[in-house]
Amino acid sequence: MNKKHTFIYRCIGLAAACCLSGLFHFRADLTGDKEYTLSDYTKNLLKGLNEDVRVIIYLDGSLDSDYLRLKKATREILDEFNGYSPKKITPVFYNPNNAGNDEKRNRQRLQLLKRGMKDEILVETDNEGRMIQKSVFPWADIIIKNDTASVCLLSDNTGKSKQERINASIEDLEYQLTDALTELTEKDFPEIAFLEGHDELPEVYVYDAVETLSRHYTVFRGSIADIDEIPPYKVLIIAGPTKKFSEKEKYLLDRYIVSGGNVLFLMGGVVVSYEDLWKKGQSASMINDVNLDDLFFRYGFRINPVLIQDLQCAYIPLKVGNDETTFHPAPWYYAPLLHPSENHPITGNMAPVKAEFVSSIDFTGNDTGIKKQLLLTSSGRSHIVSIPETITPDAPQVKETSDYFNRKNIPAAALLEGRFPSAFSNRMPPEGVKPAPKPAPGNGKIIVAASANIIRNEIQWTGNKGTALPLGYDSYMDRQFGNRDFIVNSVNYLAGKESQMLLRSKHNTLRLLDKTKINSGKKFWILINIGVPLVLVIIPVIGFQYLRKRKYGTIR
Repeated sequence: MNKKHTFIYRCIGLAAACCLSGLFHFRADLTGDKEYTLSDYTKNLLKGLNEDVRVIIYLDGSLDSDYLRLKKATREILDEFNGYSPKKITPVFYNPNNAGNDEKRNRQRLQLLKRGMKDEILVETDNEGRMIQKSVFPWADIIIKNDTASVCLLSDNTGKSKQERINASIEDLEYQLTDALTELTEKDFPEIAFLEGHDELPEVYVYDAVETLSRHYTVFRGSIADIDEIPPYKVLIIAGPTKKFSEKEKYLLDRYIVSGGNVLFLMGGVVVSYEDLWKKGQSASMINDVNLDDLFFRYGFRINPVLIQDLQCAYIPLKVGNDETTFHPAPWYYAPLLHPSENHPITGNMAPVKAEFVSSIDFTGNDTGIKKQLLLTSSGRSHIVSIPETITPDAPQVKETSDYFNRKNIPAAALLEGRFPSAFSNRMPPEGVKPAPKPAPGNGKIIVAASANIIRNEIQWTGNKGTALPLGYDSYMDRQFGNRDFIVNSVNYLAGKESQMLLRSKHNTLRLLDKTKINSGKKFWILINIGVPLVLVIIPVIGFQYLRKRKYGTIR
């Protein structure tokens, strides 16, 4: 075989390898954090796609390095999605600020804002020291046929630095995009229910939670007082009861939990009147006795009849003196910003959760068959208020000293899972209950949050017409908290979507450069980056010329 044939065969082999590489998807993830490895849940979801997917990413235009990193990560993960999907996933980058004139630009931005896509304002300094403001929309629309799901690409954890928020957003990309694809392709909607009959929160105050959960579930509202069987729902949500449960209702609830049911309790141990508070400026407080304490103690927890005050809290407007038109922001110590646990998929990468009139939670018993884990706690500077106590927004008795806020990390929400013992063991069924076989024991899950306010959305009134604001949005502080994520993640976990929830446990280590060393050795590193590549190119050229001259030089 001569050299000509060898060259031709090599070319043919190279071309064949290129063609085969396009038919098979393979990529080795050598990162320590497995940053580019998709979960089995995501792969199976992508393999089951029956329609092409179009993704419009509004994160485009003149971006700083952090947002460019988020944009790059979004493009890369969509490319990775394409490798597992039998259908085409087409990313399209679009800049809403790119328009021919200001009128068109404002119209495009207003359309996105009306859809709930809040922009981020970037403040940069140009070479001449002038401050420049830019509007960025870190959002994406995922479109399958005529259905669209919007995804926020930027984590709203405002307690972290910008680089940490971007890093958390990149960690959460797979979950957010997969959740939107699940919403668009899901055909089986499990049934969940909000329990009624005990003066729970009215429907208008849980409107946003119901609307959000309706994307993945069939949501009912109703009472268990008139039924004689175990509720058939995947998850029961009990939000803010203030009226006592009857023994029959407790019995049915107990049978549901013991048989493997899942319940989200959102209720405090104290009742405070909102009406008295805002009309009279103060309110009495009393124990919230709903006749469930014996069940809770049996299952392994207790909601204490106390209130948490926290130095890390929301702000409210208070009048200045007797002036009815002048207000100033004041800390509302009874509205703590609860810290999410970073060690669980429900609360990983989540912004602080705003709540009001939060009680504390204690674990009881030592049943090793029940796993218990904290989800939300107060900050490192908290205080416990015993009941009864007069509640007032203006609390002059509160002194911001270490002596007053002397408690830290008070439990406010927890997860319990396992086989729960029945609170009606060795007891006769309540009167009016039809005899029924003992339910087969099953593994159930309970999430308890010691404040109904976590699921309560604000209402914006215009005359007599009210509009429900997004859950977790504080209109006075103009800040979005993590309440919606907490509720949705809690229900998803209770409904058995653990494999999808595990996507939130991905963690990529943020490896930042030392800016002090960069500035002090700037010239050295510029020289290294420019000089070393040139030397690496010049040395082989000189060596090649020397060897060539030595081999083929003239022999005299």
